[in-house]
Amino acid sequence: MATASIVYEAPTRLVGTSLTLRPGQWAAFRGNAIIGHHRKTISVFNEDTNTRVYIVAGPDQGVNPDLETIKLRTIKIDSEIELHTNATIVIKNISATETVTPVQVLELFYDERPTQY
Repeated sequence: MATASIVYEAPTRLVGTSLTLRPGQWAAFRGNAIIGHHRKTISVFNEDTNTRVYIVAGPDQGVNPDLETIKLRTIKIDSEIELHTNATIVIKNISATETVTPVQVLELFYDERPTQY
């Protein structure tokens, strides 16, 4: 007996952000539980040629990134990662002296609202 499956992809929407992170600065990208606005993936590109950035624990894990840095994932110099999650993602520059620029973030959302052109 053969197994069959049907895959339906909902309409999607892209949201891009370009960051400059000063020493110790962090940025949060909120997941969203609202129907019609559910993030499918988030891609983070660290285009800086000198300094790494990190995905760190944030408020969802009971941590204040200003006071404590718990590294969850490293984003190496001139590299990218892609995560399949709707969770809040906190990106932080833990360097004491280096500014990281640019860090490009691309989010792909399921979007049930009709697109107007």
